[in-house]
Amino acid sequence: LSLVVKETLADEADGDAVTVWYTVSGSTSDKADYTVSITASLPAPTVAEANDSAMTIDPADVTGGITVIIPASANLVTGDTVSASVSTAADGTTTTADHTVTAAEAGKALSLVVKETLADEADGDAVTVWYTVAGVKSASALYEIGHSGEDISNVVPVAVEATGKNGTLLQQVDYYRLDSLTIKVPSYRGMASGDTVKIYWVGRAYTYGSNITTVSVIGDIDIPIPRMEFIDTIGYKASVYFTVKKSGSSSEIKSSTLYLDVEGQSLDLKAPDVSDDLKTVTVTYTGMSSEDMVEVRVVGKYTNDTPLAEGDEKTKKIIFHVDSSWLETNEYGYLLYNYAVGVNGGEYQFSQVSRVK
Repeated sequence: LSLVVKETLADEADGDAVTVWYTVSGSTSDKADYTVSITASLPAPTVAEANDSAMTIDPADVTGGITVIIPASANLVTGDTVSASVSTAADGTTTTADHTVTAAEAGKALSLVVKETLADEADGDAVTVWYTVAGVKSASALYEIGHSGEDISNVVPVAVEATGKNGTLLQQVDYYRLDSLTIKVPSYRGMASGDTVKIYWVGRAYTYGSNITTVSVIGDIDIPIPRMEFIDTIGYKASVYFTVKKSGSSSEIKSSTLYLDVEGQSLDLKAPDVSDDLKTVTVTYTGMSSEDMVEVRVVGKYTNDTPLAEGDEKTKKIIFHVDSSWLETNEYGYLLYNYAVGVNGGEYQFSQVSRVK
């Protein structure tokens, strides 16, 4: 016996479940489970900027958006409402461009630019492209992200010792006894022996460029940032990136940027004042107490720490003298001066840095 049930499944999606059963004199049969399978009546689109043989899209080619091509076989007619859509799997977003077909466009292939640049996508991430005509969805075209060989704009350096906020916060406990901060350059696309790599630390008031590292083995590279650089950035945000020069090339390729917060302290410790002869260092700060213990550090070719001195509660000023013989042996580009304050016998807090050439 065949019975027609007036259900068209018009509102169901691909993969939805459908259950069928019957009853005879109040007795219910076993149930049969089916799955909705929608066969698209509209052909899949293509992407003008894609490598169709590899089914990949390079973000460098779509900085102005993705051009979705709806084939002539979609048989568009005047007045059709067309929507082209691009969905990125990495962040789950869908971007759409809408258009109404004109008489001149009817029956022809149609190109629509979807304002999606794939800037945050990584190699291998999936991109799905489709369109709808008057609410009817086409078959989908599936692509993968494939950056060009020398593009490292999506590679972010890593601050190894930063433990806060998924590696974007260098906490006080991280930097308190840290001699240098390790910046890891991940193995990047097209990395080759002979490449030269340089880290840039854009701090509170100064940009530090590391020594150049030459790639000898393909893999991650660790490059140190000196203590004075991240100490000078306490309470501020550093921008950290790296550049690569390919062997035989004079141009630099720039990475993405790590924005790294350096946790602040309870005291606001401005940089010390240094005399013209580099020998006298004056320390002043708000809240100075006679119970504070203060010392000055000078970094040149070597490092020199002055003896500890008690805070002067009346003048709010301490004057230190740097050994002349030490200065004579440490003429090494910039001299970096800062000081540390042990508050009431507690842990030290660190000042900003004065740079003297």
